Amino acid sequence: AAQPAQRTKVAPMEELHQDRSPGRAMPHSPTHTQSAPSTPGSATARSDLSSLSNNGPFSPSNGVNGLMLPRSLSMDTAALQRQVEMLQEQLAAANAKIAMWERCMQQMMNCVMLSPDMNDMYKEECAALIQQALSSLEQIEQVHFVECSFPSISAEAPRIQLENWESLACSDWVLRWAPSWSMQVSFEGVHYVRFKCLLRIHDFKVLGKLRLRASSDLSVVGLAFLEPPRFRLRTECSVSWGSVPLPLKTFIEAAIYEEFRRWLNENMVAPHEVSLRPPGFQRKQGLSDADLEKARRAVALARQYSAARQSSN
Repeated sequence: AAQPAQRTKVAPMEELHQDRSPGRAMPHSPTHTQSAPSTPGSATARSDLSSLSNNGPFSPSNGVNGLMLPRSLSMDTAALQRQVEMLQEQLAAANAKIAMWERCMQQMMNCVMLSPDMNDMYKEECAALIQQALSSLEQIEQVHFVECSFPSISAEAPRIQLENWESLACSDWVLRWAPSWSMQVSFEGVHYVRFKCLLRIHDFKVLGKLRLRASSDLSVVGLAFLEPPRFRLRTECSVSWGSVPLPLKTFIEAAIYEEFRRWLNENMVAPHEVSLRPPGFQRKQGLSDADLEKARRAVALARQYSAARQSSN
C-alpha cells in the first residue's frame, strides 16, 4: 500500500516572532562557522613574531630610557657610561691638583713679590711716577709730598688662574688683583688764581694675562703681561684753599691715570719685562755687623720664649 505523505509542521506566528527578537541570536548555518584554511607558513610566521617580541633583541627589557635597543648596543652604552664616569673622576682630581698649585703660587707671589721690603720699593717708584705726572702740567708749581700706603696683607694676595705651565722658568697666569693700596698727594699751582689741593688715589684693580719667569732659587723674578691689561684707579681731588675749576680737576686726574698706564705699557707689556730681585732671596756675600746683631737678638728672643714655656709648665 502506498505510504501517506508526511506533512511539514508549521510553527505558530508567536514562536517565529520570539526567535527573531533582538535578545536572542539566530543560529548560524554550518557554512558561516568554517574558517579560512591556513597556509603552512602562517603558523611558523606567527610563532617567530611571538618569540621575537618576547625574547628577541628588541625586547622591552633591553631598552634604555624606554627606547628599544639591541642587546649589544645596550652593553656598549653601559660601557661608555662607565668610561665617562672614570674620565669625570680623573678630571676632578686634575682640577683639584691644579687648584692646589694655584693656591701655592698665590701665596708664593704674595710672600716674594709683595713683602714689606718689596712694597717699600714700589712706594718709591709710584711716588716718582706721580711727581713726574704732576710736574709735566704747567698749572702745577710745586708738589709738597706724596704718601703711599701699601700694606702687605695675605688676604689681598693676587688671585691667579693657571693658563700654561712649562716650568718655574716660564708659566702663564690670569691675574686678578685689587689691593687696598692708596696714595695721597699735596700740591699747589696757579690757574687764574692760586690753589692748593690734596689728591687721593685708591681702588686699584688689575686684570690681565701675566707671564712669570723665575729662577730656581727665586732670586730673580720676571713679570710681563702678554697683552695690555685692564687697569683702573680712582682719584679724589679736594681743594684746601683757592678754587680749581672742574675741567682742571678732571685734567689732573686723567694725567695721573695716563702716567700709570704709560709705565705699564713701557715696562710690563711683552716684549718688555720687569725684573725683580727680592731682598730676602739674595745670596749673602758675607756677614756684616748688622747681620750678627740681628742673629744675637734672635737667639736671645728664642731663649726668653723657651724659658717662659718651661716656667708655665
